[in-house]
Amino acid sequence: MPRHAPAALALLLLCALAALALAHPAKFEYPRAPARRQDGDGQCSSGTIQCCDSVATPGNSSVVRRAVRELGVRVRYNEPVGVGCSSADPVSVGGGTNCASTPVCCEDNSFGLIGIGCTPISIGL
Repeated sequence: MPRHAPAALALLLLCALAALALAHPAKFEYPRAPARRQDGDGQCSSGTIQCCDSVATPGNSSVVRRAVRELGVRVRYNEPVGVGCSSADPVSVGGGTNCASTPVCCEDNSFGLIGIGCTPISIGL
């Protein structure tokens, strides 16, 4: 066996591992800042006010885990997810006519009935 064969084999193995790592990137998501109420007038600093039936994390709710899995949405284990969400304006939320459940600010509402990164808010009149 030539003297450079072990080095060539090690280099080949290193290249194969690098190619494998590039072919299957890790499923890592950078943390997102939660959507927060900007001030006392019922405005969200990011996202829009939503009216959700419930807010839970995939870590403490099998319903949320199943919903995000079925939709193919990747969220952190402890990220608040609003379920059964619809848009609501601050006046109707404050009056209670269109939001009988939980008013929240959601960072991402692009998945239909669920909102990602939801923070419950209280809206005063």
